Amino acid sequence: IRVAPFAIFAVVTRSVLSTPLICTVSISTYAFSSRLITVVGFITFLPLPSVILGDFNSEPVSAPVKMCSECKAPELFDITAGIERTVNDFGRLCESSSKKIDYIFVSRELAEAFTEAIIWDDCHDGIYLSDHYPVCAKFEY
Repeated sequence: IRVAPFAIFAVVTRSVLSTPLICTVSISTYAFSSRLITVVGFITFLPLPSVILGDFNSEPVSAPVKMCSECKAPELFDITAGIERTVNDFGRLCESSSKKIDYIFVSRELAEAFTEAIIWDDCHDGIYLSDHYPVCAKFEY
């Protein structure tokens, strides 16, 4: 999910009644870290499977990504760790200059059901879906 200059996070959980609860938070790049702390705090109090995903506009070594990857309560897993790049700038970037700034972090329950993460790098007649490759995760229950 991408809306520049904002990072969009969707916190997805399931209630005790098996009704999906989706809380979407738009985070300005200027308040990124403090709002991310709020989102992580929100899911800390929910004993439910959770997902934090989106365009972090941050590389793997940055503070926001480390905040999620080093989180212990709840423990979050970067299921996109095997993906090296998510930015293509509509084909203007070569593979060596592209970087990863889009992530999917999940709680342990979902990490255990996770099977695969892929990017949609389709290009038809020089037209890309976005300046980012959409990231997709598959789970088996």
